[in-house]
This record gives sequence, C-alpha cells and structure tokens, in this order.
Amino acid sequence: MALTRQHGGRMLKVKSRKLVVSAILGAIVFLSAGCKSNAEVVDGINAYNNKDYGRAVEIFKKNEGNPEAKFYLYRMYSGGLGVEKDKHLATKYLEQAAIDGCVEAMEERGYLMVFVEGGSPSRVEEGLALLTKAKDQGYRPAMADLGRYYISLPDREKALKGLQYLEQANVAWELAMAYRYGGPAFERNQAKALGYWKAVEADPTVKEKMRTTAAFLIDEQSYYGSGTPENAAFAAQRLSKRSDPQARALYAWMLFRGDGGLTKNPKAAVQIWEKLKDDGGAQRIGSRERQYVAYGLAIASKMGLGTSVTSGKVEKPLPLRSPMEPMTSWCVILMKEGLVDKPSIPSRECGDWKGVLTQSYEAPGPSPYQELRMRSLLMVFGDVLDEEKYQQEAIRAFSMLGYPPDSQVIQQQIEKWAPRRAAALLEQARTSSK
Repeated sequence: MALTRQHGGRMLKVKSRKLVVSAILGAIVFLSAGCKSNAEVVDGINAYNNKDYGRAVEIFKKNEGNPEAKFYLYRMYSGGLGVEKDKHLATKYLEQAAIDGCVEAMEERGYLMVFVEGGSPSRVEEGLALLTKAKDQGYRPAMADLGRYYISLPDREKALKGLQYLEQANVAWELAMAYRYGGPAFERNQAKALGYWKAVEADPTVKEKMRTTAAFLIDEQSYYGSGTPENAAFAAQRLSKRSDPQARALYAWMLFRGDGGLTKNPKAAVQIWEKLKDDGGAQRIGSRERQYVAYGLAIASKMGLGTSVTSGKVEKPLPLRSPMEPMTSWCVILMKEGLVDKPSIPSRECGDWKGVLTQSYEAPGPSPYQELRMRSLLMVFGDVLDEEKYQQEAIRAFSMLGYPPDSQVIQQQIEKWAPRRAAALLEQARTSSK
C-alpha cells in the first residue's frame, strides 16, 4: 500500500509495505533538539505556523545562513507556501540545512532518499546514514524511519533492530501494525498488537481517526478471541457506545447473530447497515466496516429481510479487500450454509475457494482470525472428502499455517468440524436462521 506523509505542504505517496500506515509522523508530536535557531528565526517559525507566509519567507531569507531558516525555506519552496514552488531550490536548501547539522533536515533528506526517490543501493545507504546520524542525536522521527525500513528486510537481526527502533521512537500505531501483519523475518503477535492498539486508543495526542480505528480493532480482537481470550460481551458493550461507522457495522453484525449477550435482531442490524451504505456510499465506507455491511446485507437479502440490496449485487458496490480479513472466512461458511450465493462473490476474493485457501496457507503466521480460517477450511474439506482424506488434508493445511502435525489445536479442530459434525451444525444453522 502507499504511505502518504506530509512533506513541504503537500502529500507524497511512498512505496511501502502494507503494515505502514498513512501520515504516522504527522499524527504524533515528537520532541527533539531540532535545528539551531535565533530569536528572529523563531519569529519566522511562528509566522509560518500562523500561515503568515509573506512575513515568514522575509525573515528566513534575511537569516539564510541559519540552518533552521534553510530548512523552512525548503518547506516553503517545496510546497509553494508564500513563494512560487521550486523543487530544485527546495532541494538545495534541504541539502544545505542537512550539511549544516539541522537534525530535521537530516531526517527529511534521509527519508526522501530511502523511501521516496529510490535509486541505487548506494543512494539508499546514504539516506540511511543521514537517518542514523539524526537518530544518534535522539531525533525520534529518524528512529521511526529506520524502524520502518529495517522491519521490511528479510534479515531477522535487522528486523528485530527495526522493532527496537520503533520501540525507542514510541510509535504505538506502527508497532501495532507491525505485530498484526508480521514481516519477512519476524512473526505476527496479536497479543502484542492488542497492547499497542490499547496504547493508541488511550493517547490523546494521536489523531481521532487513528484512535477510533484502534478502538475498533480492540473490539474485533476481543470478539474473535485474537491475542486475548474471546470476550464478545466486552466487545458488544464498547461498540454499543460508539457511533463511528466501524463500530456500528460490527455492532450490527453481532446484533444480527445475537452474539455477546445481545438479543438477536436481524431487522435492526439491517437498518444500521442500510444507513451506513446510504450515508457513506461505496467509495467512503472504509474496508473494515465494508466487509460487515456487504455480507450482512447479502445474508439479509437471502433471508428475505426486506433489504434493498440483493445478494447478487451487494459485493460489486461494496467490494472486499483481502483474504486476511474475517469476511473471507465468513463467506465460505455462509456459502456452505446457503445464505450467500457463490456467483455473487467476486472470484478474486471468494468465488474460487481453492484460491482463497492457497492465500491463507501462504500467510506468514496466524492471522487475527485464525479460528474463523480454521473453521472455513475444515468446513470446505468436510464437504468434499471422506473422513480419512479429510483428516490428512486438514493436517496438511494447518501445517502450512504454522501448526505442528501433532498439534492439539489441529486435533481439536478436526474433531469439532469433522464432516459428520459439520453437517449437523449446518442443518442447525439453517433451521435457526429461518
């Protein structure tokens, strides 16, 4: 996914791994030694912060020899703030400020060289050297940059060093994302991710949107028992108090199913989903709530609950994103239950069960929705294989997910979702949904 980062008055798109999120450094207040300033340059910075760009540029040009003034002139020429945009001049000011020892300029230049400009390995190494120099002066954004770079590498020692840098930079969001998705050389850890989501939610300096998402992920992990004992009642209680789309979508899913101690009320759930769809539209509903809205309305349509969206159309305006999300497992389960039509689901997401299962196998380590994935895998195998072949295939599948062949978890799941038991449970599900 592309990382966007505030830079010189504009947003830059950066090629990055999916665990890196938008505008992290713009969302967290960092303390640092900064560049060397004088009283007049400080006045210019105040003018800049107050968007009095004419006065700011006048002061900075008067103090052009000052590293901090050079750094702010870089920002102004880069973003066209009070001056005509000039990328060449902006780069010149940034490089000079970095040479003069301005720690913000060193971090900015290093960041651009490593994450934005690309180029030769020697260019990246030069950028890393600048970031390291800024990090050694205690500048936390540089620590965060180095952390993000190193955790993306296949070298375990460097990846662990990257996690250490993120810890030192105290960027809870990035640490939560790192442990949620894992990396080429380190494992997912949903318990650690949950701890960092809680830190994000409790931090008043973090942007509200990020805190809201962290709250949703805490509730979702509690609901599915990911990194913490399953506690649907806890999730339902928290979700019921919030009005953001993510919370409403998941709360409606639990209401639809009667989970977490809620009284089962499919019609009320449909009303919530319909309102989210009508208020947000396909383009503005986020991916986390979209999956619950899409499948909730598809199932409701199949059950004849009066939704305006048919199960054959719902997935097109509200597409899914990733086989790592819980709805991929739900789609398999619900198709087996006859509540969602197979043709209505895009083949790139769920229509091809084999493709979905293959992507699940290749995932590095357990996902937050491992229980659901195991259930969906076993239900599919139980439908097409006899008992002996079923057990062999299930053991092979879970071995690819990281479980030892003799794992007690595998044996418990095989027994729980063996074909004869799965058939009875599916019949029970069909009966109770009518």
